[in-house]
Amino acid sequence: MNNQPPHSEVLEQIALLCLESDSRGRKFDYSDEDLLNASIVFNSILGTKLYDLMQKEKHPFDLQLQIAQKMGEEMRLLIYTFTNIDLHELARK
Repeated sequence: MNNQPPHSEVLEQIALLCLESDSRGRKFDYSDEDLLNASIVFNSILGTKLYDLMQKEKHPFDLQLQIAQKMGEEMRLLIYTFTNIDLHELARK
């Protein structure tokens, strides 16, 4: 990968620390802001992967916009359903 983001190593370190602590049964008290930050990172990566796929499949631009919007709505709903946290409200604070 020739255009690797500068923070890839940090993401890998965070992932390994999470896996290690999870495997040891350690529970952290993540804040709502931690969830927001992790969601921003995940949304950025997922959105990039979605964009790459839609470019490869040559989807029309209007369809790309609809799919990307749906992805964001579904992610927001998933987080709200399982945490009762509305990321839009949290981001406004």
